[in-house]
Parts: sequence; structure tokens; C-alpha cells
Amino acid sequence: MALSTDDLNQLETNIDAANTWVNGDKNTDAIASNGDSIKSIQKINKEAKQSFDQHLATLGFEPPIAFASSILVDRTTLTVEYLTNVYAPLASVIPFTTTASFVSAEWYLITDNVPAQSGNQGKTLTTDGTTLSWTDKNPLTYPTLALGLADGARWQVGMYIDLEERTAGNGGGGRWKVIASTTNNGFNIVDVPLNAAISLSLVISERITSSQLGGTSTGDQLAILDKLAELAYLNGVWGIVDDYAHTVSASWVLENDGLAIWFLGNARIVPSSNTVLSGITIGGVTTPSRMYIYRPKVDRTTYDGATENVGITYLEMTQCSVIDAESRFSKYNHHWNPTSGGNAHNKYDNLQGIGGFYNFWLEGQGATSYTNENQFNCGRGFCTSDTDTNLRISTGSTKIPSGNHFNDISLEGQGVQGVYDDGDSNTFKDCRSEGTWSSGYFHVLGPNCTRSVVMSSRLDYTFNSKQATTPRLTKISYRTGSELFTANNLLTTLRLENTSTSRGTGLEIYNTRQNADAFAWQAWRKISSASGTHDGAANAAILTDSGESWTINAFVDARIENTTDGSWGIVTANTATTITATLADGTDNDWDVGDAYVVYLSNGYLNTLGILHARQKLKVGSSNPAYTVTNGLTDRTYDANTVTIAELADVVGTIISDLKGKGLFD
Repeated sequence: MALSTDDLNQLETNIDAANTWVNGDKNTDAIASNGDSIKSIQKINKEAKQSFDQHLATLGFEPPIAFASSILVDRTTLTVEYLTNVYAPLASVIPFTTTASFVSAEWYLITDNVPAQSGNQGKTLTTDGTTLSWTDKNPLTYPTLALGLADGARWQVGMYIDLEERTAGNGGGGRWKVIASTTNNGFNIVDVPLNAAISLSLVISERITSSQLGGTSTGDQLAILDKLAELAYLNGVWGIVDDYAHTVSASWVLENDGLAIWFLGNARIVPSSNTVLSGITIGGVTTPSRMYIYRPKVDRTTYDGATENVGITYLEMTQCSVIDAESRFSKYNHHWNPTSGGNAHNKYDNLQGIGGFYNFWLEGQGATSYTNENQFNCGRGFCTSDTDTNLRISTGSTKIPSGNHFNDISLEGQGVQGVYDDGDSNTFKDCRSEGTWSSGYFHVLGPNCTRSVVMSSRLDYTFNSKQATTPRLTKISYRTGSELFTANNLLTTLRLENTSTSRGTGLEIYNTRQNADAFAWQAWRKISSASGTHDGAANAAILTDSGESWTINAFVDARIENTTDGSWGIVTANTATTITATLADGTDNDWDVGDAYVVYLSNGYLNTLGILHARQKLKVGSSNPAYTVTNGLTDRTYDANTVTIAELADVVGTIISDLKGKGLFD
């Protein structure tokens, strides 16, 4: 039976009485009185031994025997008493035979909460003598896995172990369960060296972390990250990449339906060298769907333009979300490059690309691969001196990237251009365009570009479609607001060029304010006979093309452009072989040998003050029917009372000639 508190108090009283008798007078009364105390002590000691033996049995142990030499120890339930303590043998050294000396390395001390290594599994003894089941409500706790394994000789199947950290200083604690021995993988299943019959298995509930699997900030972490993604997918939980640098020797591939990965804090993937061609690969030939990848980051320490490396590669996938992804100093920070299928209908929010040759690059390799109909929201691409293009959309194959939407992305810094779009039907809305671009344009359309849509309220959003050779529809919208106007209240220049020989350029102008100030429109028509190269002196203020024979002053008020240095001016005079204009907005603003030029005649200048009101529009096309007049005379004066039909015909012919001279008619 269990000893009560009253039993223990009475034992203390009887021991005190016996002590007084032993050290005091031995008279008859004292002998009679203390004889009862001694009998009581003997009784309680007997009951205490019986109670302790019962407790040992509860724990799964046999009653202890006195330690001596030549004891055959062949079972874990055997116990010995040595120097008033009770010990059980370690399972890892059974069987053995004792010698005269007690070898502490062969035994462990039995305490009130230590069950035997076999028998009566799942029980523990509390101080009041009752038993509780070993469940996840009362686990053993250890600071680290190593310290726990050192105590593993007394563990049993069914016990739960809590770790404060897997490895000291790296976090990764968690709950583990003692299971029958199984294959050790070193990650979520670990051998117990002191007991070959059992293993530790990580309990996975709502999430699993890289540190729980043994991840640290040193050494190659690729195998740990692969196991993290595998277990997160198989258990349907978050895979957490803990807050430190994870070095990898190859790309970490994320390619499972419904996979959810979360990078905590400044968790990041660091390729072990720039020859590791991709830090993270999202997607693959299985075309996973509904993945959620939150805050992935790849961080290279230096830019290496000689190596075709990538920060994050996006392959085949659909209906996935990638949030707050960041890549720094890879040659191609974010690269969409499916090889045998589509990267389509995905959502990319707040992506960051810093210091790459291309910060964002969309393409598709192979006849069946494509990057289509994705949505890109916010985010930032920052260019450095190593950058060519912030956002590039390339043909790459027979499948042109199309239908992608870019909303409120900040593309800034320096390079050849901010955006190069050689795709189909891509939309750009309110992208930030701040920077210095050596091409002279922030947004450039490539030769395969068709049906791009650009909407911007920024005055520095420069646009160039000269390379495009196929028919296309391009829209640019400057939204209302004070930012539309410069300090002197004049609208910035908006230019659309038509390079097609078969189609005209349509321009629709809407004035949606009833009280709008004057809005001016002017169109220019290229003169096919007035283009070539300068063959006069270098650094000349006047263009010379000695092979021409122009009509004197035929180009006055026309626009001439030096397409080599980007300058332009309004013609003030011309001879048969020279054109005079003050050039501006170019690199040299003069004429050098070989500089190319183009002359544009004005199709007219309209001041719309009082003409265009709310929702009214002026539509102008450059394709007009040809007018041919024969036998006409120049006549700009006539008497309305006496005019003849022939004279009126001459006046009409003169008007047509004048309008042709202004480029309004062919």
C-alpha cells in the first residue's frame, strides 16, 4: 500500500523517541515505552519497502537485489541496490555479469518518473504514488537533441520528447515521439544510439521548419530543404524556412500541387558559387497548381556577368501565388522560362529584382512552352551599372509571351531601356519609369510586338515603337490630374510613329473637362524624298546632302530629325542641298558626317480652345485619297460676281496644291 503523510509523520515521531531512549536512561518504563516505538519503526520500514517494491513494479521493474559480483544481468527490468540507491542496467550493454566493483557506465539511477525500458510502457510514477500515461500532455523536455539522445536508454515506445532546440543556437525545437526502430533519415527520423530498438520521429502538426530537420547557417542545406518541401507537401502543412542564410550547392526545386513554403524574416537561399545556375526553381514539367510561395529570397554576394545564372527560375505552373519574392545580383534575377508547357494564370505580388543584367525576363523555350496571362502587381526592379534592361519580354520560341498584366511596378535606375516588350497583348499600367536610359526611351517595343497596351500618368514615360515592323495597336493614356501639365501649363509631347507602309496612324484626343484650357494637336507626315545622311562638314549647324535637288524653302516650318544623335528642330530655310534648323534634345545637336536625317511636314495645327468639349473628339487619319489636277493655273483671287467655272476650277486646284504642300493631301 502507499505511505500516507500521517504514516511519515508518525515514523518521524517514533524515530525521535527511539533516539532519546538509546541515548538516555535505560529504566523499565522507558524500555516498555520505546519498545512500542521500535516495533512501529520496524512496521513502517517494512511497509515502506513493500510500497517501494510496488512502485518499482508499477514502473516495470523487479524488486532490487543487493549489488554483488557474478550477477547475470540479462534483462532491463532487473534492479540492484548499491549505496542505498536503486539502479537498472542500460539496454545497450545487456547482457553482462557484474564484478566486485560497481561500474556506473553500465547502470542508470531509477527516479520517481523513470519507466523501465521494457514492460509497462507508457507509464510514469508521480510523487504521490499514482501513475499517468505518457502522452503529449506530459513529455520529457531537453535543451537539445544531443542531450536528449544521451538520456535515450530509458526511453520507451510511445513516449513524447520536447526539444527546446534541435541544435544549440539554431532553434528548431519541437515535439518528437519514440517509435519502434525504423530507417533513420537524419531529418525527421533519428536513431537513438543507446537503444537500438527505438527511434525518434518528429511530430508534424501545423508546420515544419528547416531547423527542426537539422538546418543550420553553415554547410550545404539543399538536402534539408528538399526534405522540408517533401514533408510539407505530404502532410499538407506550411514548410518554414528559418531566419538565416541557407547555402545550396544546386537549385532548390519547388514542384508539388498545393505546396506552401514560407521564408521567415531574412531567410534566404545563398548559392554556394555563381556557377550554381539557379537558386530556386518554382514549377516543373508536372505543371503544379495552387502552390503558395511566400517571401522567397535568393541572395548572391557579387554580380558575375560572365555566368548565365538566375536567382529564381519559374517553369511550368498554373494558378499559383508567389508573394514578396526577391533576388539580388544574379545575372537574371527573375526568369520565366518554361520548356515544355505553360507558365500561366499565376499571381506575382511585390517581386523585387536588384542589380541584374535583366531583373525580370519573360520568355518560353520550345514550340509548346509559353508565359501567358499572368498578373504582376507592384514590386520593384532596380538597375545598376551592370543592367541592360529592367523588364524584358522576349520571343524565345514560336510562343510569344502574351496577355501578361503589369500593374504599378517601379522600374528604376539605369540601363539601355526600362522595358523591352517583344510580346503580344501585354498590358502595362502606371509603371514607375524613373531612370537614365541610354536608348533614350524607357519603354521600347520589339519587332514582334503586337497589340501592347500602355497606360501611364507619368510625364517621364518615354515610348519607342520604331523597331516594330508588323501591324499593331498601341494605346497610351495620360490620365487627368495636375501632373499632366508642366510649369507653364503646356501638355508634354506625346508621340506615336507609324512605320507601316500600308496602314495609317489613328489618334483620338478626348477633352473630358468642360472648362479645359486650350489643347493643341499637331501631326507630322514623313516626306519620303527628304531623308538621307549628312555629307557636309563635321559639327555643322546646317545639314548638307549634296545629292539632293529640293525646291528652295519648300521645307520651311517642317520638322527635321537627326536620328543618329536624337536631336530635332523646325526648318527655317532650305536650298537645293541644305536645310537650316536649330537642333535640340540630342547628344550633339549638330550634324556630323554620316548622321541620318528625316524631314516631316506638318499635317496641320489645331488649337481646340472652344472646339473640343466634354466627350467630344477629333479623329485624324494619315491615309487620304489622292487628288490629281491637270491644266490648272495658280489663282488665289477672284470676283465672286463675275467668276467663271474655269476660274473657280483654278482656285480649287490652287487650294489642293496648297494643302498638298502642307502634307494634308497626297
